[in-house]
Amino acid sequence: MLYNGKMNKKATIKDIAQAAGVSAATVSYVISGREDQKISEPVRKRILHLANLMNYTPSRSAQLLRGGKTGILTLRAGCDEPLRRADTLDFLARLSLAARSRGWELTFSFSTAPEKIEHADAAICLDFSEEAFLSLGDENFIPLLGVQCLVKEALFFQVNTDYSRFDAPGRFVTLCPKNEALRLRLLSQRPDAVLIQSLAELTELPGGDIVTDSPAIAKALSALGRAAEYRDDAAPERLETILACVEKSLSRKEFEQHLYFV
Repeated sequence: MLYNGKMNKKATIKDIAQAAGVSAATVSYVISGREDQKISEPVRKRILHLANLMNYTPSRSAQLLRGGKTGILTLRAGCDEPLRRADTLDFLARLSLAARSRGWELTFSFSTAPEKIEHADAAICLDFSEEAFLSLGDENFIPLLGVQCLVKEALFFQVNTDYSRFDAPGRFVTLCPKNEALRLRLLSQRPDAVLIQSLAELTELPGGDIVTDSPAIAKALSALGRAAEYRDDAAPERLETILACVEKSLSRKEFEQHLYFV
């Protein structure tokens, strides 16, 4: 939900109340940290999210919502098997260098758990299911950015691969996204794609030319004596888009576009 289409304008308690569908008193109780009123946890979280998005930052809510700038970004990713873990570490190395060039330090956790994130200005969530992403969002009031993660909530910045760009000849082999909406989009763009979930599945691939956007798959196939072309020409552009979206989300300004396919 947008505040009259303008998230860069400072909002009042009445504005937040109208957007949240509650009374101004309820918003005041939540913003001030009052615990003597019976306000449900979903309503409290919604009010805090809207206050954050609408740039409402008096002293108390500033403490609740922002905690001061740290200059730190955090990357969260769930890696349940070797191929995905290897690709995540490759992405982490490239993201860390790019972030540092923009003045950010990067922390990292192999976790998709819905837990409170401490000491970070924003979180980049890599290869999350929609449920895991929104659950993490419920526990935090810093900006969350989805990477390889499609969610229906349009307020979150999301940067995903445009699989239609992989037009090289050969069988397209890639890691199966954990995000169901992204998996379906991938298959709509590349119906011939082979989605890999484990190392064992690579040994079952039929013969023929293979192209992949996964460094881990390319290396694993090479170790198996199979030729595979690693191809992801848009990777640098995607990385820059991710960091640009982080900075946009922290600016609390209005942006029409939140969803990117690169």
